[in-house]
Order: sequence, then C-alpha cells, then structure tokens
Amino acid sequence: CLDSNGDTVGKAVIGYVCHGQGGNQYWMMSKNGEIRRDEHCLDYAGGRNMLGQKDKIFSYNCHGQGGNQRWAFTNGFIKHDSGFCLELGEDKVGIYMQECDPNNTRQIWKWRKRDKKVGA
Repeated sequence: CLDSNGDTVGKAVIGYVCHGQGGNQYWMMSKNGEIRRDEHCLDYAGGRNMLGQKDKIFSYNCHGQGGNQRWAFTNGFIKHDSGFCLELGEDKVGIYMQECDPNNTRQIWKWRKRDKKVGA
C-alpha cells in the first residue's frame, strides 16, 4: 500500500504492507485529481530528470493548483499530470515515478472505492 510514512509534511511516501486500518494508508481522490490524506496531497515536482529516483514523491500541504499535485487513476495506473506513473520499488518500500508501462506489475495499483453512507 501507499503509506504517508507519518504525519510530517514534506516526508517521502513509502510502500508498506497493507493493514486495512486506514490512517497513513487512507487516501482519497478529490474531484480536482488530488490524492489526499486530510489536508496533505501526494506531490511530485521532479519531471523527467527525477524518474527512478527514490524519495521524490511527498505528502505535502494541498495547494489546489493542480500541476505537481494532479493525478488520475486509470486502468490500475496512478498517473501524474506529467504523464509518468507511480511505481513500487523492487524492495517494496521505495516509491518512484517512471514511464508508464502496462507490462510492469509494480505500476498496477488497486484502489477500493468506499460507498457513501446514506443517513436516514
């Protein structure tokens, strides 16, 4: 699972065994394409020159401007506004940006939608 690695703003996100308890692993996609955990958004400002480098994807204060905080979840890919995809490292801890590759299983993510609760 994608884990915020604590509540510290600006700390790199990591891969961590899914525990199903929410917390650092509870992310939601906003209508604006932000991947949010409370007021923190997934952020990548590296561009092509940072592909494959560890510790370049952060949980950062949401700014609402899109760009480095705009993402899409399509066909199992978490795709950044830059056109690159989120990838879990071979060590299953590092999170990287890479060229999107449909044959790379470390780029395929599962995102479970939660049903909205309807009050009576």
